[in-house]
Amino acid sequence: MDIEALDPGQDFSDLPEQWVVFIMEEDPFGQGEGTYLFRRTCNNIKLEDGTHYLYVNGAYRGNDELGSLMSDFCQSDPNAIGNKMLADRVRYWKENPEGVRKMCEILEEMRDEAMRKGMEKGMEKGMEQNLLNNVRSLMEGVGWTAQQALDTLKVPESDQAKYLAML
Repeated sequence: MDIEALDPGQDFSDLPEQWVVFIMEEDPFGQGEGTYLFRRTCNNIKLEDGTHYLYVNGAYRGNDELGSLMSDFCQSDPNAIGNKMLADRVRYWKENPEGVRKMCEILEEMRDEAMRKGMEKGMEKGMEQNLLNNVRSLMEGVGWTAQQALDTLKVPESDQAKYLAML
C-alpha cells in the first residue's frame, strides 16, 4: 500500500494492540517520572494503530507499586523482595537445584558467546595491526608512500581511509 494512499482518518481498530516496554536502568528523559508513554505521530497526526511505547525508569523509587517493583528488581535476596511472584522466581533461579542448573547453563552460553565475539574482535584487531606493520615496513624499508603500500598489499579502496587515519 502506498503511503500516499493512506487516508489520514483511516480506522486501524482491526489491528491488535501492541506494547513495547523498555525497562531502563536510569531515568531516560530526566524528568523524574516512573514511566513515559509514547504513541506514534507524524506531522502532528496521531496514528491510532494500537502501538504504545512505554519507557520505565528503573531508578524510580516512588511510594507506589511501580516504585516497589523497581526496588524489588534491584534485590538479589529473594527474602528482601516484596513482590511474591518475583521473589518466587528469583528463589527458583538461586535456590532450586533445577533452576541453579539452568541458570548455570544460560551463563555458560552467554560466556561462550562473549568469548566467541571477543576472539573475533581480537582477530580483527590483530589483522589490522599486522597490516599496519606491513605498511610501515614498506614505507620505511622501500621508501613507498602509504598509498603505494596499501595498493601493493591489495587493501580494498573502501578500507584505505581507515588505515591511512591509523598510521
